[in-house]
Order: sequence, then C-alpha cells, then structure tokens
Amino acid sequence: MLFLGTEKYPEEDSFAKFLSANGGYNNAFTDSEKTVYFFEVDGSIDKRFSEALLRFGSFFSGPLFTESATGRELNAIDSENAKNLQNDIFRLYELEKDRVNLTTL
Repeated sequence: MLFLGTEKYPEEDSFAKFLSANGGYNNAFTDSEKTVYFFEVDGSIDKRFSEALLRFGSFFSGPLFTESATGRELNAIDSENAKNLQNDIFRLYELEKDRVNLTTL
C-alpha cells in the first residue's frame, strides 16, 4: 500500500520511477513479525539521496489510500492467502504458531 502514492507525490509508483531514473530500486517484504521496506539509489549526488529520503518519508507521513488502489491490494492479499492455504508447509507453520506456549519462551 505504501508504494501507491502520497499526498506530496500522488502518482502511483512515483517513488519507483524516481529511483529507477537515478540508478536505484525499492522493495519490501513481510515476515511474521515485521514489514521491511528498503531502497537503493545512486548516492553520488547528495541531492538524489535527500530527495529519495523525502519521498520515502512521505509514505509514512501522508500515504494515499485511494479506493481503486486499496481494492487491488486487498485482491492481491486474498490471492496470496488462497495460494498459501494450499501449501502444507505454510499450514504446518501456522499450526505451530497457534500451538506454541508463549510463557515458555
């Protein structure tokens, strides 16, 4: 959802386009406890890195949640969940998480 535009930079994928134009890229992943966002940009010119940080920070200070983008993201999450439900390893992991006694950790 964060890569879908912000109040200051409302165009979808504007961050990725900025990074690409400046020799960089971005990505994110979610594990069981956190979501990690990262990016890389050619920092040989300080202004590029400063601009990248401003754009990245705007994801957290002014994200846009448009109806169409939210619908697409919900569909993507549902699709990934449906795929995972068919995966025995995923199901065993979820069962293990449910059964673990947190007081023994």
